[in-house]
This record gives sequence, C-alpha cells and structure tokens, in this order.
Amino acid sequence: MKLKTGITSMEFNSPYFTIREIAKGIYATQTKPNMYAGANGGFIDLGEQTLLIDTGMIQGATKDLLRACLKFSGRYPFMVVSTHFHTDHVLGNSFIPISIPILGSNHTVNQIQTYTHNNLSKWRIESAKERNEDRKQLQNENDPNKRQKLKSDLAFLDMIDAKDYQLRTPDWILEGTLIIHGKDFNVEICNVGEAHTKEDIIVKIRNQGVLFAGDITFANLSDLNLETAVMPFSTNPQKLINLLQQLQREGFQTIISGHGEIQEAQLLQANIDFIYNNILCNQKKV
Repeated sequence: MKLKTGITSMEFNSPYFTIREIAKGIYATQTKPNMYAGANGGFIDLGEQTLLIDTGMIQGATKDLLRACLKFSGRYPFMVVSTHFHTDHVLGNSFIPISIPILGSNHTVNQIQTYTHNNLSKWRIESAKERNEDRKQLQNENDPNKRQKLKSDLAFLDMIDAKDYQLRTPDWILEGTLIIHGKDFNVEICNVGEAHTKEDIIVKIRNQGVLFAGDITFANLSDLNLETAVMPFSTNPQKLINLLQQLQREGFQTIISGHGEIQEAQLLQANIDFIYNNILCNQKKV
C-alpha cells in the first residue's frame, strides 16, 4: 500500500495491528485481518502526556497498544478515550490499568452496562459449543488465514470465559468538548451526539488537519453490506450527514476511521454520498 505523503509506517512487532505516524506525535493503529483485534484507533504524544483512543477487542491487542504508547511516546497513556460502546472498541477497556481513567459518553456507559453485558452473557452460554467447533475445524484446516482466524476466535472465547474478566465502563463522562493543551498542538475531544450511535466521540487535532473519527466514517464502504450488518450504519443518518459536512468545512485532511485504511478529506464526501444513496433514498421510497 502506498502511504500518503508525510505518513510513516513504524516498526512495531504486533500480530494485531500496524502503526502509522500521521504527523509528529500522532499515531494511528490499523488492525490486521483475522486477529479479533477490534477497531482502528491511535495514540497521541502531547509532549508530557499520552492519550490513547479506543482499546480494541482482545487482551493481546490492548496490551500491545499500551506497549506501543510506551515505545513511541516514552510513557503509558494518562487517559483513554472510548469513541462509542461497540464491542470492537471497548472490550479492551478491561485490560487498562485502573489507575488510567477512561473517558466516554453517558450513552457508552449505559450501553456497556446493558447491551454489552447481555451480549457477553449470551456469548458465554454459547462459548463451549463454539470452542468445540473451532477446535474440530482447526484440526482439518490447512489455510493459514483461516487457521489464524480460528485461533483468534479461541483466544477471544478464553478471554470472555475467564473468571476474572469484567467489563469496564468509562470513569469520566464527556458531554461537550474537552481541550487538552499539548506541547506542540492541542487536542479536542468532542462528544458530537447522535451520529453512528446515540452518542459518539471524535478526536480532532486541528492544526495538523487530523481527525480520529471512530465509526462516524467508514473507510471500507465498498465492503459494507447494510442488510447483514450487526449494527446500523447510523442511528440518525441526516444528522450524521450534517456532522460530516461540518467536518468538511473545518478542513480535516487526514481521517482515521474505525475500520479501513487511513484516508484523505474525500472520505467525508464518500460517506455522505453512501448515506444518502443507500440509506436516506431507501427511507424515502418506503
């Protein structure tokens, strides 16, 4: 893959994700396929503190995120941001040391305590059967990618079945915007309200033109199948379009989405077009 000018691929040994330096002190993590790592995220070196954005889905990935923060910024994060409640973004919260606070929305807290908790209970009930099926498939599977996916699934089942595994909700609730003053730039953590979910948080570094968008944008639009998707693309499509148009006016040039490759500003318009053509137009027909 040809990287955008100014973006550097960093040397870091992890089976779960790759690391790109977007600008000095701004790092994006991109998940590798078949690893149950969860969603893309990143971390920001503010000069004297480090901010981690989303924690992924499986213990190994979260541990590697902490290790990456230490390697590239010289310290562990002083705070974690949870962009929204979906499991691929927050299950790793459980492996963040309790001394490191997690910031999120009130909706994220409520949904982890209800929706995610219920899903976890369901997965635990079904885990024994799924584990046996995975082990049988693994014995007869020769394709390395399929084998890796099965092994990752087994690691995930072991994680959720562990007696000491407990969901962790955000400690701090963000209702508006929090601005953190760094040595070379400021970081804006913004609760944008209803977008992908009922409450989403995004992270802006304005003077670098960088946006950590969580799942309010998708970089892999051609791979999406709205009919089979587990979660809706947006709980309020028109409001999401309005938000994306506002972000266009703000001039962000590098977009890190929760899924897919790092993209340039055109991704915002691509998502606007996708929502209009595939969601809003279908709603009007009904």
